Amino acid sequence: MDQLEFYKDLFHKENDRRHLVNNSLNIPIAIISALSAGIFYFITNYKLELKLEYNLNLLFFGLIFISIISILISAYFLIRVFVKFRSSNEYCGIPLVKVLNKYYNELLTHYDTEEEANDMFKEYLLDIFVMIVDNNMGVNDKKFGLIFISKRWTVVCLTSTLLCSIPFIYNFSNRPSNVQKFELISNHDPTVQPINPITEVDTLISNPNTMKKRKTQEQTTTKQEEKTTRQDEKTKPPTPPDVRWTNESFEEIKPKNVK
Repeated sequence: MDQLEFYKDLFHKENDRRHLVNNSLNIPIAIISALSAGIFYFITNYKLELKLEYNLNLLFFGLIFISIISILISAYFLIRVFVKFRSSNEYCGIPLVKVLNKYYNELLTHYDTEEEANDMFKEYLLDIFVMIVDNNMGVNDKKFGLIFISKRWTVVCLTSTLLCSIPFIYNFSNRPSNVQKFELISNHDPTVQPINPITEVDTLISNPNTMKKRKTQEQTTTKQEEKTTRQDEKTKPPTPPDVRWTNESFEEIKPKNVK
């Protein structure tokens, strides 16, 4: 087997492991987010004013403390997978094609024959692949180790959070019921009777006198309104007439004040 092809296959395998590292971070991040929300809910909804046993409160806050510490450690190791704390945590790759082509042309001009230039270029590629594979393999191993430590502390946090639910449920079940009583107060006056339109129409039809009275009332109101409008018209000053424009003998007659 050719040595260059062997290291080239290793280079591609380490690139696949690099993508696997990035994809394996989704589940731990989701679990840490859910555990953080659960811990926050337990802390904010736990009632200390209840007269319960002292050991129960001590157990609850002790487990909460373990959950918080473990989730912070787990998040720290996950952050170390992303953030480059040292230069040894960086990936490296093959140089650009322009750089490789320039180096190959320099080898052709330096050596007398093309075979010698090809042998030196192949030896250079072999050294490059060895260096790249060695570095990327170490970075991938380190990141997988950090993910494993983070998952282990996530399990510790999950266990302590589930144990926290026992005193929390006991605390929640012993709370006093906050039942609020409402009293409906009506502003209905028993002396005032509502008007039924159907009965009102029946009374008007059965009593023609009431119809006459209403007609006379309506007529008087309309007469009063007409009087008021006439009085308003009398009080208004008369409007002056507008200027009349004529075109007699094709000449326009304008007032003196119009220029």
